[in-house]
Amino acid sequence: MCPFYTERPSSCFAVKFFPLRRRWPLSPVKAAPADADSGGVLVTNHVLAGAAIGALVKRPLPALAVGVVSHLAMDRIPHWGLSHEDRQGDPMKNPTFLRVAYRDGFAGLAAMGAAFGLARGRRVPVLAGMVGAALLDLDKPSRHFFGMSPFPRSVDQFHCDIQQGREHAHKMRQELAVAAALIGLVAGLCWSPK
Repeated sequence: MCPFYTERPSSCFAVKFFPLRRRWPLSPVKAAPADADSGGVLVTNHVLAGAAIGALVKRPLPALAVGVVSHLAMDRIPHWGLSHEDRQGDPMKNPTFLRVAYRDGFAGLAAMGAAFGLARGRRVPVLAGMVGAALLDLDKPSRHFFGMSPFPRSVDQFHCDIQQGREHAHKMRQELAVAAALIGLVAGLCWSPK
């Protein structure tokens, strides 16, 4: 079960990058579950799936909605992540998870830029699909830098529950194979005539 109230970590963005003496007391804040969505499908794969959805749907609001649904569907299948045994407490402090998360985050941003650039004439729906597909994973950078999730407790719990038992450290090759297939799909869809 995922706990929902955690202390604000001392590695908070403001403390980490602006080491000023704090003059206010830090009380417990409502945060994402410490072990919720601890690994998850690589955000780059969510972004690429969202780009494909946007290119197919061609309308921003439906692309956004279908993008969110695609995130949930992808999280239901076995994927890379730290299993409960490998987490050793808060996964946001696990060096393996953070190493992958940083690289994946930058790769996801690069994928967003590339897909947006390729999607001539469909940029808004492609962007909407990518935003929808990556939206639920905003809890990770938000918790890492600000110490809390941007989502209500019920959303974080649901996101945690759908992935229970589906994270496996040996699934990285699968994630990379899916990424390669999605890159080909996105390129084909974005270059195809409207």
